[in-house]
Amino acid sequence: MLVLDTDLLTIIQRQEGAAYERLVARLKPLAEKEPVAITIVSLEEQMRGWLAFLNANPEKSQVPWLLVIVVSMPCFRTIN
Repeated sequence: MLVLDTDLLTIIQRQEGAAYERLVARLKPLAEKEPVAITIVSLEEQMRGWLAFLNANPEKSQVPWLLVIVVSMPCFRTIN
């Protein structure tokens, strides 16, 4: 089993840039052979980041950011 940390998870979620391309190139062959997972710590760190952003920016509409959180949830079940 491959366990990704929060930094790698964030790169995968953004799906752009040279770091993403390198990471996907390295992970794809490995992920075909074994499961890829994250820890509950990564989930907590991302949730804290989202909540901190919402608290620091009360003037922004929170609905789009809540949608970002909800849309990101499938990422916490599987990464393809």
